[in-house]
Amino acid sequence: MWVIKKGRPQKDTKEDEGPHWQLASSGTQDLAAGTVFGIGPDGQRFMVDRVPVTVKTSRSAHAIEDRVRATLSAYARFLGLDPSMADAQTEPLDHCKLELHNEESEAVDEEEFSAQLNELLAKLGKIYRADSRYFVVRGTISAPAVVPHFSSDQVTRLFRAKPAAETSLKGLSREFSMARQVAVLLDEVLPVRSNLGSGSPKLGLVALKQPLPEVRSAGESTSAPVHSHAQPTSNAVSEAEDVTVPWVTAVVDPIEVADTKTIAIAQPVSMETHLGLAAGEGELAAIGISQDLLKDAGIQFKVVLQGAQGRPQDKSAAWATSLLSPELRFEPPAPTRFAFQIQADAPGNVGLRVVLYLNGRPTLSQQIALTAVERVAPAAIEAPRQSAAAPFGCNNINGRNLATLPAPAITLEIGDHDHGYPIELTIAGRRAERPAVPAIERADLESKTIAWRKQLVALSEQYGHGTHDELATETPDALRAFARIGAEIHQALFGRPKQRGIEDLRRMADAIAQLGATNGQRALMTISAERLPLPWGIVYDGELADEKPVDLSGFWGHRFLIERIAPAVLEKIPARALREAKDRIAQLVPCINPHLDSQQKVVAASNQRAFFETLAEARITCHPVVQTREALGLWLAKDHGESRLVYFFCHASSAKTIDDRYFQSTESSDKGTWLDLDADKSLHIDINWLRKAREERLAGQPLIFLNACSTAEGDREFQSPFLTQFVREYDARGLIGSDWKIPTVFADAFARRFLRRFLGGTSLGQALIATSDEFMAAGNPFPLIYAIYGRTDIVVSEENT
Repeated sequence: MWVIKKGRPQKDTKEDEGPHWQLASSGTQDLAAGTVFGIGPDGQRFMVDRVPVTVKTSRSAHAIEDRVRATLSAYARFLGLDPSMADAQTEPLDHCKLELHNEESEAVDEEEFSAQLNELLAKLGKIYRADSRYFVVRGTISAPAVVPHFSSDQVTRLFRAKPAAETSLKGLSREFSMARQVAVLLDEVLPVRSNLGSGSPKLGLVALKQPLPEVRSAGESTSAPVHSHAQPTSNAVSEAEDVTVPWVTAVVDPIEVADTKTIAIAQPVSMETHLGLAAGEGELAAIGISQDLLKDAGIQFKVVLQGAQGRPQDKSAAWATSLLSPELRFEPPAPTRFAFQIQADAPGNVGLRVVLYLNGRPTLSQQIALTAVERVAPAAIEAPRQSAAAPFGCNNINGRNLATLPAPAITLEIGDHDHGYPIELTIAGRRAERPAVPAIERADLESKTIAWRKQLVALSEQYGHGTHDELATETPDALRAFARIGAEIHQALFGRPKQRGIEDLRRMADAIAQLGATNGQRALMTISAERLPLPWGIVYDGELADEKPVDLSGFWGHRFLIERIAPAVLEKIPARALREAKDRIAQLVPCINPHLDSQQKVVAASNQRAFFETLAEARITCHPVVQTREALGLWLAKDHGESRLVYFFCHASSAKTIDDRYFQSTESSDKGTWLDLDADKSLHIDINWLRKAREERLAGQPLIFLNACSTAEGDREFQSPFLTQFVREYDARGLIGSDWKIPTVFADAFARRFLRRFLGGTSLGQALIATSDEFMAAGNPFPLIYAIYGRTDIVVSEENT
C-alpha cells in the first residue's frame, strides 16, 4: 500500500488520513482519471467504461518528496529490477520516500463525477459479478523520473547482500523515456445492500486502502460502453500492457578476479544469455511472444566476438569467432537460454556483442566490453550453475513496445569477414540454410562502392534549380541513371544471372524478386549492414533494357518499406507513438539554416520557415524556428522531454574513411561530422560540440529528421556518427537521413509534403512511401536517397495507433 502525503511528512500523521495512493504497476499503468476497470477471477484486468468527466491537471516544477509505503518486491518491480532479488515480503515497508521531478497530477472534477455517479452505479449493477472486483480511477500522479530513498537495511534486503552504498543507491533511480504514472487513487465498487430476491445489488464506492494485487490486462478496449462488456475469456494481452521482462547475459562460471568485467585467458569462461526469469509461456506472452513463436523457433541468439573465440556450451563444436545459435525449439516453460563459452586470444580488450532475434529480425543487442588478463582461476572451485548477480548485459523488454513492433517480410544481414561480406537472408521468419559470400572480390566491391557514391553525387548536382514543377527533376534521364547504378549493386552482391558457382546467391536474389506489395501495402524489409555502406534504396532487380521504360518496382526502395538496423538502434525498443494520450506537451523543433537561399540562389529555406510558422497541427505544437548554433545550444540545455520531433534543414557533412585511397582513414568522425546553421563556417556543429552542449539524454525520445547531405551515410569503419550521437547518446527513437548529397530544392519540396502527411496522422514509413510515389510517378527517383533507422511504424499520436 502506498500512502502519498503532499508536502513535508509530519511525525504525527495518521495512516488513515488523506488519500490512499496505489503503486502504478502493471495492473494500473496508463489508466486515466475517470477510467472504470475490473479484475476477473483469473487475475486479469479488463476495461469497463470511461466516465465522461472533466479531468483537472496540475504540475509542479520542483522536486517533491512523497512519503510512501509499499512492499520491497513491489519497489523492485517498479524500478525495473529483478523482483526475485528482494525478500518476498507481503507487509508494507515503512519509511520509504520517493523523490518525483516535474510531477503532474490528474483528478476528476468531483462535482461532475458526483452528478454522474448514480447512473454509473446503475450500469455497473447490471453486469456486476461477485467473483470479480471493480474500480474507479479518481486521480493519478505522473513523473519522468523517480528517485527512491531506501535505508541501508532495505538496500541490503533488496540485493540480498551488503553492497557498496553509493553505487547501489545511485543505480536505483529510474528515468523514463517520457512521464509515466507513478501512483493512482482508486475507489472500489462494492455492494452496500444486497437483494434477497432477484435483481442487481445496490452498489457504492469505497476508498481502496489495501494494496491492489499485481494483475495483467486482457483484451482492453477503452471505448467500449459498459453495456457491451463481457468477462475476459482469452489470454490475449492488450497492446497497452506495460509488462517488462529482462534479457540478461551473464557469467555462470566462478571468476577469481573481483572485477566481473575481467576474465582470465588461461581457461574458457562459460556464459549464458537468457530471456525472462522463469521464461514460461505466460511470462513471454505478456511481452508479445506467443506460444506459436516458441514452437516455431522464432527466438534465437547470436554472439559476435572480437579478441576472443567462442563455441556453444553444449556442442562439441570448433572454436569460432562468430556464433549463431542452432534452431532452438522451446516447449514452455522450458527456459529460453543459449549457453556458450568464450576463450580470450590474448591479454587485452575483448568485445562481446549478443543479438536477440525474433522471427529472424535483429531486435535487441547488448554490447559488452571485457578485459582479458593473465590470471589462472582455481580449477577446484565449484558453484551452482546460475547467472551472476551482476550481469554483464541486461535489457528490460517492454511488452507494449515489443507487441506493436512490425514483423519484417525480409531480413537481409550483411556480415564482415576477411574473405568478404557474407549475406544472410530470412524470409517470413525462415532463415536460409547458410550464408553466401558475393562472388566479387572484397577489394573490388569496396572500390565500386566509392565509384557508385561519386556517380550519385554527380546526379544530385545536375538536379537543377529552375524547374517550375516541384515533383520533377532536370537531371537527364534520372530514373535510368539510378537503375543502372542499382543494377550494378545488385549484380555485385548476387552475381550475374548465368554465372556459375553462385547458386546460393541466385536463390536469395530470386526469393527477394518474387516479393512485392500485398493488399496495396509494401512488404517490410529489414537491412543490417553495419560495415557495407551501400545506398540500399536504389538496389535494382528489375528488367533494364534500353528500349523499355524503367520498372519502378525494380527499385528496392520503391517495392519495399525499408528499415535500417545498426547497433545504436538495437539498444532499445521504443514506443511507436511520439505523443501518448497522457502527454500535455509534444513539440516539433525545426532547425533551419536561413542562409541557404542566398548562398545557393534558391528558394528553399524561406519555404521551410513559412511552412513551420503557419503550421497549425493539433497533435503537436511547434517550437520557434532555431536558426543559429547558439539557439540550438539553448534548446538542448533546456529541453525537459517536451520535444518529440526534431527536424534539421541545413548544410551537413559526414566523416568517411571510404575514399579514393581504399578505406584509409582520412577524417576524425568527431570533427569531420557536422551540421551548419550559421553563415560563419567556424561555427560548425560537430559531434564534439553536440556532446558538450548536452551530456544527458533527451527525455522525450524524439524522432530525428536530418534533411541534409549524407546524414545517414554509413562507413566502412563506423556507422553514421549522426546516428550514434542522436540515437545512442541522445536516446532518440529513430533517425531519418540521406545516403548521399541531397539537392536543396528537392529536400525542401519533399519534406513539406512528407511532414504534412506524417503530422496529419500517417505512420512514418507510409508517409515516406506515399510522398516518394508522387515524385517517382513524375520520373524523379531522388526519394530513394532517404533512409529510416528504427521503427517505420512511428506515429505522432496514440490516436493513430
